[in-house]
Amino acid sequence: MCSALEELWHDELEAAKEKMREDIREEVLAEVRAEVQAEVRAEVQAELQAENQLYLISLVQRKVKRNSPLVLIAQELEETPDSICNIYDTVMAHPDADKETIYRYLHPVDMSKN
Repeated sequence: MCSALEELWHDELEAAKEKMREDIREEVLAEVRAEVQAEVRAEVQAELQAENQLYLISLVQRKVKRNSPLVLIAQELEETPDSICNIYDTVMAHPDADKETIYRYLHPVDMSKN
């Protein structure tokens, strides 16, 4: 009878261990998913910000080619002159550059990551 109890206890212990392994596995998996989700969310946000900035650069370029002053460009784009001043100055300094080149001038570190 003692060996039957030991076997039963051993089986219950193994089942409890397996349940704990599964619970820990699920917790770790949830943590990894959360980390990956946060990383992907940050990457997507950075990509969207870059795309928005590229679009803003292209708009400023068009308006600079029409000889519009900074204040008027800002007003037309519903931006403040301070918020587009760096873009405007860079476009003025490099009038023949494309929007990606202007972006690299404004964000030299961002482009070197790629």
